[in-house]
Amino acid sequence: MVKNLSMSSIKFWFRERGKWILFWLFLIVLVSMSFGLGYLAGRQDNPAPIVIEKNSQ
Repeated sequence: MVKNLSMSSIKFWFRERGKWILFWLFLIVLVSMSFGLGYLAGRQDNPAPIVIEKNSQ
């Protein structure tokens, strides 16, 4: 069964849940920025590769 979605019902839905929507949007943006900045910082820190030599015994 499909509900009839009018503009007023959509506005009411956003008003009801406005704080939660803003909270989750803020959280998604914050997590994305943290991941992106961590990725960029990790790319700049490029240590020498670890070389494992084979034992000749």
